[in-house]
Amino acid sequence: MKPITLRQLLDTNQFQNLLHLKKELISYKNSGVIFYKEVMSSLEIDTPFELYFVLSKGGIEYENAFPIPIDLYREYLTYNRPLEYLLRFYQEYYGTKNIPSDRFFQTLNIFQAKRYAWFYK
Repeated sequence: MKPITLRQLLDTNQFQNLLHLKKELISYKNSGVIFYKEVMSSLEIDTPFELYFVLSKGGIEYENAFPIPIDLYREYLTYNRPLEYLLRFYQEYYGTKNIPSDRFFQTLNIFQAKRYAWFYK
């Protein structure tokens, strides 16, 4: 995704103030609808950050995170699926047939939310 700032989000006039915006972003992240790596409570208003949406197919500029529905993530854990299991979710999210290096999947972190788990680097 292309980096965005809190100021740019505030300029959309969809949020009452900075505190309201941060509260909404935290809530959406906890549900799994969006993902970002930053600690929202301490993020400065003009600091760019990557914001991923579960329904978008990602962007050309960055490919650092992708979602998996929580039930399929639990299946991944329960049945100890190999890392290749993640490839299909990565390809679907970014709309590509490209295969990242094996090291890409070995270095991913996981953020588990209510509806989705996000794999990110």
